[in-house]
Amino acid sequence: MSDTHARHILLLGAGFSRNWGGWLADEVGNYLLTCPEVKTNHALRSALTRHANFEAALSELQTTYLQSRSIEAKRNVDDLQNAVLRMFRTMDQGFRDTQFEFQSDGGYMVRTFLNRFDAIFTLNQDYLLERHYLNDNVMLASGGRWQGWQIPGMIRVHDPSRQPLDLAPVTWKPDPGGFRVHKNYQPYFKLHGSSNWITSEGEELLIIGSNKLSRIQGEDILRHSFDTFAGFLAQGSKLMIIGYGFRDEHINTALVEAARRGQLQLFVIDELGRKAMDQNNRTLHAPIYVPSEPAQSLGPTLIGASRRRLSETFKDDRVEHALVMSFFDN
Repeated sequence: MSDTHARHILLLGAGFSRNWGGWLADEVGNYLLTCPEVKTNHALRSALTRHANFEAALSELQTTYLQSRSIEAKRNVDDLQNAVLRMFRTMDQGFRDTQFEFQSDGGYMVRTFLNRFDAIFTLNQDYLLERHYLNDNVMLASGGRWQGWQIPGMIRVHDPSRQPLDLAPVTWKPDPGGFRVHKNYQPYFKLHGSSNWITSEGEELLIIGSNKLSRIQGEDILRHSFDTFAGFLAQGSKLMIIGYGFRDEHINTALVEAARRGQLQLFVIDELGRKAMDQNNRTLHAPIYVPSEPAQSLGPTLIGASRRRLSETFKDDRVEHALVMSFFDN
């Protein structure tokens, strides 16, 4: 791409996976209540029923453990995290059997759309794209632009017992060679880790619950990925956000900083449309309504928005498809 053109980058949230049946954060709690780890643990059931969002429930348990350091509090955190991993495995079973494309016209495929981005960032920890996009599709759909794909800073874990037709997700770990972005390979960054990632010491590498930014800073791969995201914003990239609820403070901060510098052009795809940026939109009927900080700063950067699901836009809605693809106009 010419340096005179803004880079096109993509940020995905849970609303993206929802197009293929993935659960949103406030739906995950419904599944977790069915897990054996939760059924037999009153503290977990109580936390999940008190909070609409499972991450808020986990944050409460994490805080309790940090304050008490008790064996029981640690077990509660571990049990809920294990239930969350079980949730990702269950969701992946559904993704494996789901048709990724909503129709067969190459010009209107989701793969063709994804292929146009200079970089893809995601807050999701499922492996939907690993299942259906991160394969030879990246090279074939690019018309020669991409030679393949990459997850910078990560490598596959070699498993000699793995069979060719094994449907379990591949495990990834940090690359001992360091964090590198290779030219001509489309980069895919998982900003909060993944449910099939492990650290060099064999621990799960996914960020859920509280203190996300400090935990990201403590993991080289996640710190480098977040810095790369912020770097793209600082370069004046055009950013499309799909299905992100604007609830992560560290992401919002990076977006607002880029907006204040005049370096951001933003396109939002969300069922709430432009209102997705406003955490106060649920109190619109309050006596005094003040837009949240992201909405105030990001509003002037908007170059487009869509409220329709990708499952509609990339099926037979040619009108909305044209609107979404206008993002790539220079």
